[in-house]
Amino acid sequence: MPVAALVVAIATLVLCAELVLGAYLFARMRGAYLRLREESGYDFLTAVHTRREGLRLGAELLLQCYRHGFQVAVVVLDVDHFKQINDTYGHRTGDLVLAEFAARLRSGLRAGDFAVRLGGEEFCVFLSHAAEEQALEASWRLLRAIRARPVRTSAGVIQVTASAGTAAWRRRESVESLIDRADQALYEAKREGRDRARAHSRLTLNLLA
Repeated sequence: MPVAALVVAIATLVLCAELVLGAYLFARMRGAYLRLREESGYDFLTAVHTRREGLRLGAELLLQCYRHGFQVAVVVLDVDHFKQINDTYGHRTGDLVLAEFAARLRSGLRAGDFAVRLGGEEFCVFLSHAAEEQALEASWRLLRAIRARPVRTSAGVIQVTASAGTAAWRRRESVESLIDRADQALYEAKREGRDRARAHSRLTLNLLA
């Protein structure tokens, strides 16, 4: 084999080895980072609390509410037509949309409030010292912030909207039950056309009317 060809072959082997080793090290580092984020209670993609950590923090907040007598409400939000975004632009772009969505949620929170990724494109915000009416007002503010600026991605500019449901804590109610009632209100908001917020108490009034 000519010397030049041998040098090229050796360089190619070295490059391949570096790429394989680099990919292996990257996978190890990424795995360690993911485990660290999970153990810290934060979602890797959106930088909000994971479902497990959010439920734990929510239960602690309700216990404080029970002991000290202040109000707590939750807002459950869902990105409208998210499956269509994924199908049209791909999952990587979908991830960027979720990350930007969560960033706007975080920027709209007060001190003492916190956001949780319940799973997929569904999120929850815990609002301390807030009644349901205040939570509904906060929901509309969050929806306006999400709607106001399209998300810019390499695949194009995407207009994003969301729907929201709210519920206020009832004495001795579990955190799961509270979220479930807000989720019922969210379902109603989606049924009515999306890009809107609904309160659980008003659903109950409608049923009694």
